[in-house]
Amino acid sequence: MDRRQILKSLPASVAMMAMTGHQSAAHAAPRADEHRGLIDRRFLNTPDGQLYYWTAGTGPDVVFVHQSGNSSREYERLVPLLADRFRMIAVDLPGHGSSDNPTHEPTVDDYAAAVRRVLNHLDIRQAHIVAHHGGCLTAMSLLASEPDRFGKAILSGTGAIRPPAENKAFLDDLMSRQEPVRSDKEFMGDLWALYVSFLSDGASVMDMLDPFIAGVDSRQRPYRGIVVNLKWDRRSAATALKGPVLLVQGTRDSFVSGQETLLDVIPNSERLVMEGCGTFMFYDRAEDCAKMVSDYLSQ
Repeated sequence: MDRRQILKSLPASVAMMAMTGHQSAAHAAPRADEHRGLIDRRFLNTPDGQLYYWTAGTGPDVVFVHQSGNSSREYERLVPLLADRFRMIAVDLPGHGSSDNPTHEPTVDDYAAAVRRVLNHLDIRQAHIVAHHGGCLTAMSLLASEPDRFGKAILSGTGAIRPPAENKAFLDDLMSRQEPVRSDKEFMGDLWALYVSFLSDGASVMDMLDPFIAGVDSRQRPYRGIVVNLKWDRRSAATALKGPVLLVQGTRDSFVSGQETLLDVIPNSERLVMEGCGTFMFYDRAEDCAKMVSDYLSQ
């Protein structure tokens, strides 16, 4: 069953939040406070409001783009694992995390423009890029519009390119079933159980707290990242990518289907399947993800 079948079986209020997106010792992720003192947190004032971003580490610049309905916290557990090899830069996209809400319905290119503003502010002229799920569309927009600015790209959790009409039909169906947030405890209980089902093999339910809270926060935003992404046709951007691209998929990530077809669409691409990794693997399999990033970017 792929992500669309899963989401069609859910109440739309739950499905929209799921689109944002048990831990053993073998897969123990760094705890949230292990990056203390390593991250420099800042805000950038722009004509469209404030953008929150952070940097950490030294070395070649790597930009990290979070999935829709989430925030740059998605990559914080990678900091103690990568900061000695790379300078990490992560941005809360408009309407996400600590960044201001946009004043109009944004587009994927608007998300890309926000990341570009931060890179220009930091005078970063050359960088690699890592993105997950919906963040891959923002990354594709950046890569296609400024091919000489970016080196390697890691696009994780992105699936087959579907015709715009199919995306529109899916979005219309999802919106038609949208329900208001209910006051009964079953609403939040069912939602929590859904998020827990997205964990990687062997992960702890504690690793789901950050994604869950981000999903709840996304309910209060005027514009949904998943809606923005579904309205953007990425085919032209995907075919325009020039640099090396690594496509990544976790075997437990039920939101991704048909990723292998992108190998015929994206030039100079290869694919890595990560066993047991789920929807939020940068949270609950941070060590595996850090190794994947380091290995590919260091080749």
